[in-house]
Amino acid sequence: KKDEDGQYVFSAKEAIISKELFRFDLSILARVFGEKLKGLDLSDCQFMQGNIKAFANMPLKVLNMEGCGYNVMTKESKITGNLESVPKSVTNLNLARTDIEGNI
Repeated sequence: KKDEDGQYVFSAKEAIISKELFRFDLSILARVFGEKLKGLDLSDCQFMQGNIKAFANMPLKVLNMEGCGYNVMTKESKITGNLESVPKSVTNLNLARTDIEGNI
């Protein structure tokens, strides 16, 4: 969804398609939206994959990746990386059930 400021908020919760159809790498979102993405909610999109560093230079304010890429059988996530790669602009962050490492 494009906001009045010309930036986008991407939410799988609000998508008209099923979350099971979100089967791509995080780097694709980074290439498509570039510096125009300010909010991202991929919570419980279990078939996603990639490294959080794809978002390092994006102006994100909200980043909800809870359970993104998470396999309930193996208890592992296909979302990897380090907290250092999370954009400093993020003020609302949820990385529960991902394999993101590091400390705030």
